[in-house]
Amino acid sequence: MDEVDFHVREGEIFSIIGPNGSGKTTIFNVITGFHPATQGRVLFRGENITNLKPYSVARKGLPAPFS
Repeated sequence: MDEVDFHVREGEIFSIIGPNGSGKTTIFNVITGFHPATQGRVLFRGENITNLKPYSVARKGLPAPFS
């Protein structure tokens, strides 16, 4: 997975599609803190949430995938 960049507005429906093994689940796991980011950053509502623990990400209002 290389250089992923996207913006999702509040209330917007957004989808990530791709073949098996393309990194879709990895993206969600990095965003939600289940896997650490090795580079780059994750912003949520303008705040850097890169590498926060999943419970800290959830407290900021970003739900865990599959919840």
